[in-house]
Amino acid sequence: MWIDPKIIKSFEQSATDIHRVYSSPLGWIERYGQDFVLVLNEEKQKERLLEDLLSWCCSQGFACKRVFLKKRYAKNEKSLSNRLHLIHGRSDLPMRTVCRENGLLYSIRFDQGGSAGLFMDQRQNRMFLRKRKVDRLLNLFAFSCSFGLCAALGGAESWNVDLSQGCLEWGKDNFRLNGLDPAAHKFWAMDVREALKIFTKKGIIFDHVVIDPPTFSYGKDSGEFSIVRDLDSLLEKVFGLCSKQKATLFLSTNYKRWNTKDLFLKAKRVAWAKSIRVNFLHYPVSLPDIPQNELPASCWIEVGSP
Repeated sequence: MWIDPKIIKSFEQSATDIHRVYSSPLGWIERYGQDFVLVLNEEKQKERLLEDLLSWCCSQGFACKRVFLKKRYAKNEKSLSNRLHLIHGRSDLPMRTVCRENGLLYSIRFDQGGSAGLFMDQRQNRMFLRKRKVDRLLNLFAFSCSFGLCAALGGAESWNVDLSQGCLEWGKDNFRLNGLDPAAHKFWAMDVREALKIFTKKGIIFDHVVIDPPTFSYGKDSGEFSIVRDLDSLLEKVFGLCSKQKATLFLSTNYKRWNTKDLFLKAKRVAWAKSIRVNFLHYPVSLPDIPQNELPASCWIEVGSP
């Protein structure tokens, strides 16, 4: 199903050119300004959907500079699945560009693996964070630091932790694009679990924490991370770093076996074991361009004293 032109108009009014334009059981198509990413579940529909996309762009008056392909059907072939393939447009154009979401600028890169740099299914959660009063944010599994950026623009001290130094440098670029000095914030390239130990030892406290981990990851030095196995211990350490007055925790996952209720109950169980009170603060908000059943499980949780 192609996106309604009225929705496109609303994106234009909010200074957003990062969004989906098509969704179906075959996959979906993402827009990044004048570039598009075709995310496919099966090979045989590639040519038809590419042709349909070019026709749709013409009918909507959209320039289509390039189209990249992400092969979700090649999950067992790392060389194929973990990067974007150019299937339409000039190959000599820069592989990096800048796009907008709700007025903020983001560095978009088509040569850095399977993601161009911004998970659009978290759009409303980024907006929610921008409206919060934040003093010190801990952004775990930061990737390109979009949550850290949203908090920093509101005056927060942003602490971003990710295993990849490259992703954190990407995040620093996003800060600079929006007029922020990265030197005024923290970017830690290390395993999240090790960072939490350091924060605990040093007694560093946060009033907002973002936890949006991969379902599974592996680092050469840090070993395996599994959300199923490691979430409880992660939450236990995070609750110990939350401000005693009041703190906010954002918890999210794409692990398909868990829904929003599951996430909150897991957090509640860990909190109660530490005599910490938690309340559901904000439910997930539907997005106009992404089907509800494809959104990650997520919840905003208010963390307080007993």
